Amino acid sequence: MNKDEMNEINKILESIDVEPITEESSLSLPKKSSLRAYAVAASIALAGVLGYGVGHYTSEPTTSKQSVVQTSQPEVAKPLPIPAYNVQRSLDKLVSFEGNAVADALEKTLQYGNALTMPELIKERCAADKNSVAWSWYDTHTEENVGVDRKGLCVPKGEGVVVIVHGGGLLTPARIRQGYSEGLFDYAVRYTEKEFSDLLEGRLPTGERISMYKVEELDGVMERRYGVVVPLSVVKETKNGYQTKEEFVTNPLVIARAGGTKYLENYFDKTPDNVKVGNWHNFAGRDASIPEGRLVFLYYHCIGLNVTDDLGNIGRFLGVERPK
Repeated sequence: MNKDEMNEINKILESIDVEPITEESSLSLPKKSSLRAYAVAASIALAGVLGYGVGHYTSEPTTSKQSVVQTSQPEVAKPLPIPAYNVQRSLDKLVSFEGNAVADALEKTLQYGNALTMPELIKERCAADKNSVAWSWYDTHTEENVGVDRKGLCVPKGEGVVVIVHGGGLLTPARIRQGYSEGLFDYAVRYTEKEFSDLLEGRLPTGERISMYKVEELDGVMERRYGVVVPLSVVKETKNGYQTKEEFVTNPLVIARAGGTKYLENYFDKTPDNVKVGNWHNFAGRDASIPEGRLVFLYYHCIGLNVTDDLGNIGRFLGVERPK
Protein backbone atom coordinates (compact mmCIF):
# COMPACT_ATOMS: atom_id res chain seq x y z
CA MET A 1 0.00 0.00 0.00
CA ASN A 2 1.55 3.33 -1.02
CA LYS A 3 1.27 6.58 0.95
CA ASP A 4 -1.40 8.06 -1.32
CA GLU A 5 -3.64 5.02 -0.82
CA MET A 6 -3.01 5.06 2.93
CA ASN A 7 -3.86 8.76 3.16
CA GLU A 8 -7.13 8.30 1.26
CA ILE A 9 -8.21 5.41 3.48
CA ASN A 10 -7.25 7.32 6.63
CA LYS A 11 -9.47 10.23 5.58
CA ILE A 12 -12.44 7.85 5.52
CA LEU A 13 -11.48 6.07 8.73
CA GLU A 14 -11.00 9.40 10.53
CA SER A 15 -14.43 10.62 9.44
CA ILE A 16 -16.07 7.62 11.11
CA ASP A 17 -13.87 7.60 14.25
CA VAL A 18 -11.89 4.51 13.31
CA GLU A 19 -8.20 4.21 14.22
CA PRO A 20 -6.05 5.22 11.21
CA ILE A 21 -3.56 3.00 9.43
CA THR A 22 0.16 3.42 10.10
CA GLU A 23 3.04 2.30 7.91
CA GLU A 24 3.78 -0.42 10.46
CA SER A 25 0.22 -1.76 10.56
CA SER A 26 -0.09 -1.74 6.76
CA LEU A 27 2.83 -4.13 6.56
CA SER A 28 0.89 -6.76 8.50
CA LEU A 29 -1.12 -7.61 5.39
CA PRO A 30 0.27 -8.91 2.07
CA LYS A 31 0.89 -6.10 -0.41
CA LYS A 32 -1.54 -7.32 -3.04
CA SER A 33 -4.55 -7.52 -0.74
CA SER A 34 -3.95 -4.83 1.89
CA LEU A 35 -5.83 -2.05 0.12
CA ARG A 36 -8.97 -4.08 -0.45
CA ALA A 37 -8.85 -5.55 3.04
CA TYR A 38 -8.83 -2.06 4.52
CA ALA A 39 -11.59 -1.07 2.10
CA VAL A 40 -13.72 -3.81 3.66
CA ALA A 41 -12.75 -2.66 7.14
CA ALA A 42 -13.84 0.89 6.35
CA SER A 43 -17.08 -0.41 4.84
CA ILE A 44 -17.82 -2.40 7.98
CA ALA A 45 -17.27 0.65 10.14
CA LEU A 46 -19.34 2.85 7.84
CA ALA A 47 -22.19 0.34 7.78
CA GLY A 48 -22.27 0.43 11.57
CA VAL A 49 -22.32 4.22 11.66
CA LEU A 50 -25.11 4.51 9.10
CA GLY A 51 -27.14 1.73 10.74
CA TYR A 52 -27.95 -0.39 7.71
CA GLY A 53 -30.02 -3.45 8.52
CA VAL A 54 -29.71 -7.03 7.36
CA GLY A 55 -30.83 -7.57 3.81
CA HIS A 56 -27.90 -8.71 1.72
CA TYR A 57 -27.28 -11.96 -0.10
CA THR A 58 -24.09 -13.84 0.69
CA SER A 59 -22.59 -16.76 -1.17
CA GLU A 60 -21.36 -19.81 0.72
CA PRO A 61 -17.78 -19.20 1.93
CA THR A 62 -14.97 -21.28 0.51
CA THR A 63 -12.85 -23.25 2.97
CA SER A 64 -9.95 -20.87 2.42
CA LYS A 65 -8.65 -18.51 -0.22
CA GLN A 66 -5.41 -20.45 -0.36
CA SER A 67 -7.28 -23.55 -1.58
CA VAL A 68 -8.10 -21.90 -4.91
CA VAL A 69 -4.97 -19.83 -5.53
CA GLN A 70 -1.73 -21.44 -6.61
CA THR A 71 0.71 -21.82 -3.73
CA SER A 72 3.55 -20.05 -5.55
CA GLN A 73 1.75 -16.72 -5.19
CA PRO A 74 1.94 -14.50 -2.08
CA GLU A 75 -0.46 -15.56 0.64
CA VAL A 76 -3.82 -13.81 0.40
CA ALA A 77 -5.12 -12.18 3.54
CA LYS A 78 -8.01 -13.96 5.26
CA PRO A 79 -11.21 -12.22 4.13
CA LEU A 80 -12.71 -9.89 6.69
CA PRO A 81 -16.41 -10.19 7.61
CA ILE A 82 -18.79 -8.55 5.15
CA PRO A 83 -20.97 -5.78 6.59
CA ALA A 84 -24.70 -6.52 6.67
CA TYR A 85 -26.78 -3.82 5.04
CA ASN A 86 -29.68 -3.46 2.67
CA VAL A 87 -28.64 -1.67 -0.50
CA GLN A 88 -32.31 -1.11 -1.29
CA ARG A 89 -32.39 1.55 1.46
CA SER A 90 -30.31 3.80 -0.81
CA LEU A 91 -30.53 2.39 -4.32
CA ASP A 92 -33.94 1.33 -5.55
CA LYS A 93 -34.11 -2.27 -6.79
CA LEU A 94 -30.37 -2.93 -6.33
CA VAL A 95 -29.14 -5.76 -4.07
CA SER A 96 -25.62 -6.51 -2.86
CA PHE A 97 -24.18 -10.00 -3.35
CA GLU A 98 -20.98 -10.92 -1.54
CA GLY A 99 -18.66 -13.87 -1.11
CA ASN A 100 -15.20 -15.01 -0.09
CA ALA A 101 -14.38 -15.57 -3.77
CA VAL A 102 -15.16 -13.36 -6.76
CA ALA A 103 -16.62 -16.29 -8.72
CA ASP A 104 -19.09 -17.11 -5.93
CA ALA A 105 -20.31 -13.54 -5.60
CA LEU A 106 -20.68 -13.13 -9.37
CA GLU A 107 -22.57 -16.40 -9.70
CA LYS A 108 -25.08 -15.43 -6.99
CA THR A 109 -25.59 -12.06 -8.62
CA LEU A 110 -26.23 -13.53 -12.06
CA GLN A 111 -28.68 -16.04 -10.59
CA TYR A 112 -30.64 -13.05 -9.28
CA GLY A 113 -30.40 -10.90 -12.41
CA ASN A 114 -27.79 -8.63 -13.99
CA ALA A 115 -24.57 -7.64 -12.25
CA LEU A 116 -23.88 -3.93 -12.68
CA THR A 117 -21.19 -3.05 -15.18
CA MET A 118 -18.71 -0.25 -14.60
CA PRO A 119 -20.71 2.20 -16.76
CA GLU A 120 -23.88 1.31 -14.84
CA LEU A 121 -22.26 1.71 -11.41
CA ILE A 122 -20.77 5.07 -12.36
CA LYS A 123 -24.22 6.18 -13.52
CA GLU A 124 -25.76 5.01 -10.21
CA ARG A 125 -23.18 6.98 -8.23
CA CYS A 126 -24.04 10.11 -10.19
CA ALA A 127 -27.66 9.73 -9.06
CA ALA A 128 -26.93 8.61 -5.48
CA ASP A 129 -26.64 10.65 -2.30
CA LYS A 130 -23.07 11.11 -1.06
CA ASN A 131 -23.83 8.92 1.98
CA SER A 132 -25.28 6.11 -0.12
CA VAL A 133 -23.72 2.67 -0.01
CA ALA A 134 -23.18 3.11 -3.75
CA TRP A 135 -19.98 4.85 -2.68
CA SER A 136 -18.62 1.67 -1.11
CA TRP A 137 -16.39 -0.57 -3.24
CA TYR A 138 -17.85 -3.04 -5.73
CA ASP A 139 -16.64 -5.45 -8.36
CA THR A 140 -18.35 -4.88 -11.69
CA HIS A 141 -19.40 -7.05 -14.60
CA THR A 142 -16.76 -5.33 -16.70
CA GLU A 143 -13.67 -7.29 -17.61
CA GLU A 144 -10.31 -6.12 -18.88
CA ASN A 145 -8.45 -8.52 -21.17
CA VAL A 146 -5.04 -8.16 -22.79
CA GLY A 147 -3.25 -10.17 -25.45
CA VAL A 148 -1.68 -10.02 -28.90
CA ASP A 149 -3.71 -9.42 -32.06
CA ARG A 150 -2.27 -12.29 -34.12
CA LYS A 151 -4.43 -11.54 -37.17
CA GLY A 152 -4.27 -7.75 -37.21
CA LEU A 153 -8.02 -7.44 -36.65
CA CYS A 154 -7.96 -4.38 -34.38
CA VAL A 155 -4.35 -3.20 -34.27
CA PRO A 156 -1.34 -3.92 -36.52
CA LYS A 157 -0.64 -7.66 -36.68
CA GLY A 158 1.45 -8.90 -33.76
CA GLU A 159 0.86 -5.89 -31.49
CA GLY A 160 -0.71 -5.92 -28.05
CA VAL A 161 -4.33 -4.93 -27.52
CA VAL A 162 -6.64 -4.41 -24.53
CA VAL A 163 -10.24 -5.59 -24.85
CA ILE A 164 -12.69 -4.30 -22.24
CA VAL A 165 -16.05 -6.10 -22.19
CA HIS A 166 -19.09 -4.67 -20.42
CA GLY A 167 -21.90 -7.03 -19.45
CA GLY A 168 -20.04 -10.34 -19.53
CA GLY A 169 -17.46 -11.81 -21.88
CA LEU A 170 -14.93 -14.54 -21.11
CA LEU A 171 -14.90 -14.31 -17.31
CA THR A 172 -17.93 -16.35 -16.33
CA PRO A 173 -18.00 -17.80 -12.79
CA ALA A 174 -17.00 -21.19 -14.22
CA ARG A 175 -14.09 -19.72 -16.21
CA ILE A 176 -12.85 -17.83 -13.15
CA ARG A 177 -12.93 -21.05 -11.10
CA GLN A 178 -11.01 -22.79 -13.88
CA GLY A 179 -8.43 -20.05 -13.58
CA TYR A 180 -8.13 -20.70 -9.86
CA SER A 181 -7.60 -24.41 -10.44
CA GLU A 182 -5.00 -23.80 -13.16
CA GLY A 183 -3.24 -21.12 -11.13
CA LEU A 184 -3.73 -17.39 -11.53
CA PHE A 185 -1.17 -15.47 -13.58
CA ASP A 186 -0.26 -12.34 -11.61
CA TYR A 187 -3.77 -12.58 -10.09
CA ALA A 188 -5.41 -12.83 -13.52
CA VAL A 189 -6.98 -15.70 -15.49
CA ARG A 190 -4.89 -16.96 -18.39
CA TYR A 191 -6.71 -17.48 -21.68
CA THR A 192 -5.97 -19.73 -24.63
CA GLU A 193 -4.95 -18.02 -27.86
CA LYS A 194 -8.25 -19.16 -29.39
CA GLU A 195 -10.32 -17.58 -26.61
CA PHE A 196 -8.62 -14.24 -27.07
CA SER A 197 -8.60 -14.37 -30.86
CA ASP A 198 -12.32 -15.18 -30.92
CA LEU A 199 -12.98 -12.30 -28.52
CA LEU A 200 -11.31 -9.86 -30.90
CA GLU A 201 -13.89 -10.96 -33.47
CA GLY A 202 -16.72 -10.50 -30.97
CA ARG A 203 -17.26 -14.25 -30.55
CA LEU A 204 -17.78 -15.69 -27.06
CA PRO A 205 -17.35 -19.34 -25.96
CA THR A 206 -21.14 -19.57 -25.51
CA GLY A 207 -21.62 -18.92 -29.23
CA GLU A 208 -22.97 -15.44 -28.57
CA ARG A 209 -21.71 -12.41 -30.49
CA ILE A 210 -21.01 -8.92 -29.18
CA SER A 211 -20.23 -5.68 -30.99
CA MET A 212 -16.73 -4.24 -30.71
CA TYR A 213 -16.04 -0.48 -30.62
CA LYS A 214 -13.15 1.94 -30.52
CA VAL A 215 -12.93 4.49 -27.68
CA GLU A 216 -13.97 7.36 -29.94
CA GLU A 217 -17.18 5.51 -30.88
CA LEU A 218 -18.48 4.89 -27.35
CA ASP A 219 -20.73 7.89 -26.75
CA GLY A 220 -23.19 6.60 -29.34
CA VAL A 221 -23.35 3.02 -28.03
CA MET A 222 -26.78 1.89 -26.78
CA GLU A 223 -26.13 -1.79 -25.95
CA ARG A 224 -25.61 -3.01 -22.41
CA ARG A 225 -23.18 -5.73 -23.49
CA TYR A 226 -20.31 -4.87 -25.84
CA GLY A 227 -16.54 -4.71 -26.18
CA VAL A 228 -14.06 -1.84 -26.41
CA VAL A 229 -10.72 -2.26 -28.17
CA VAL A 230 -7.74 -0.09 -27.19
CA PRO A 231 -4.15 -0.54 -28.45
CA LEU A 232 -1.90 -1.65 -25.60
CA SER A 233 0.60 1.03 -26.64
CA VAL A 234 -2.06 3.69 -25.94
CA VAL A 235 -3.04 2.20 -22.57
CA LYS A 236 0.58 2.03 -21.43
CA GLU A 237 0.88 5.77 -21.92
CA THR A 238 -2.16 6.60 -19.76
CA LYS A 239 -1.56 7.96 -16.29
CA ASN A 240 -1.66 5.43 -13.47
CA GLY A 241 -2.87 6.92 -10.19
CA TYR A 242 -4.71 10.03 -9.01
CA GLN A 243 -5.71 12.44 -11.76
CA THR A 244 -7.06 15.95 -12.17
CA LYS A 245 -10.49 16.36 -13.73
CA GLU A 246 -9.02 17.19 -17.13
CA GLU A 247 -6.69 14.17 -16.99
CA PHE A 248 -9.48 11.87 -15.80
CA VAL A 249 -12.21 12.73 -18.32
CA THR A 250 -9.80 12.60 -21.30
CA ASN A 251 -7.96 9.42 -20.30
CA PRO A 252 -8.64 6.74 -22.98
CA LEU A 253 -8.55 3.91 -20.44
CA VAL A 254 -10.99 5.71 -18.12
CA ILE A 255 -13.32 6.35 -21.07
CA ALA A 256 -13.16 2.69 -22.17
CA ARG A 257 -13.80 1.43 -18.64
CA ALA A 258 -16.67 3.92 -18.14
CA GLY A 259 -18.29 3.14 -21.49
CA GLY A 260 -17.93 6.70 -22.77
CA THR A 261 -17.68 10.26 -21.48
CA LYS A 262 -21.35 10.94 -20.70
CA TYR A 263 -21.17 10.59 -16.90
CA LEU A 264 -17.47 11.18 -16.26
CA GLU A 265 -17.59 14.87 -15.35
CA ASN A 266 -20.62 14.38 -13.10
CA TYR A 267 -18.97 11.37 -11.45
CA PHE A 268 -15.77 13.31 -10.83
CA ASP A 269 -17.66 16.28 -9.38
CA LYS A 270 -19.77 14.10 -7.05
CA THR A 271 -16.84 12.05 -5.78
CA PRO A 272 -15.97 12.98 -2.16
CA ASP A 273 -12.53 14.60 -1.81
CA ASN A 274 -12.55 15.10 -5.57
CA VAL A 275 -9.46 17.28 -6.05
CA LYS A 276 -8.18 14.19 -7.83
CA VAL A 277 -9.77 10.82 -8.67
CA GLY A 278 -7.85 7.60 -9.25
CA ASN A 279 -7.56 5.31 -12.25
CA TRP A 280 -5.16 2.44 -11.65
CA HIS A 281 -3.63 -0.13 -13.99
CA ASN A 282 -0.61 -2.39 -14.25
CA PHE A 283 0.10 -2.20 -17.98
CA ALA A 284 3.47 -0.48 -17.77
CA GLY A 285 6.02 -2.98 -19.05
CA ARG A 286 3.27 -5.55 -19.65
CA ASP A 287 4.12 -8.48 -21.91
CA ALA A 288 0.94 -9.28 -23.84
CA SER A 289 2.21 -12.57 -25.24
CA ILE A 290 0.21 -14.49 -22.62
CA PRO A 291 -3.46 -13.48 -22.94
CA GLU A 292 -5.14 -12.80 -19.61
CA GLY A 293 -8.14 -11.12 -18.02
CA ARG A 294 -9.40 -9.49 -14.83
CA LEU A 295 -12.60 -7.89 -13.61
CA VAL A 296 -12.63 -4.13 -13.01
CA PHE A 297 -13.80 -2.80 -9.65
CA LEU A 298 -14.69 0.63 -8.32
CA TYR A 299 -13.36 1.81 -4.96
CA TYR A 300 -15.10 4.16 -2.57
CA HIS A 301 -14.61 7.94 -2.54
CA CYS A 302 -11.86 9.24 -4.82
CA ILE A 303 -9.70 6.09 -4.95
CA GLY A 304 -11.46 5.25 -8.21
CA LEU A 305 -11.15 2.48 -10.81
CA ASN A 306 -8.80 -0.48 -10.44
CA VAL A 307 -8.12 -4.07 -11.54
CA THR A 308 -4.79 -4.88 -9.91
CA ASP A 309 -5.65 -7.66 -7.44
CA ASP A 310 -9.30 -8.37 -8.19
CA LEU A 311 -9.47 -12.09 -8.95
CA GLY A 312 -7.28 -13.03 -5.99
CA ASN A 313 -9.65 -11.60 -3.42
CA ILE A 314 -13.16 -11.48 -1.95
CA GLY A 315 -16.02 -10.31 -4.16
CA ARG A 316 -18.98 -7.96 -3.96
CA PHE A 317 -21.38 -7.00 -6.76
CA LEU A 318 -24.56 -4.99 -7.09
CA GLY A 319 -27.36 -6.86 -8.83
CA VAL A 320 -30.61 -5.79 -10.43
CA GLU A 321 -33.50 -7.90 -11.71
CA ARG A 322 -33.45 -8.47 -15.46
CA PRO A 323 -36.15 -6.71 -17.48
CA LYS A 324 -39.08 -9.05 -18.11
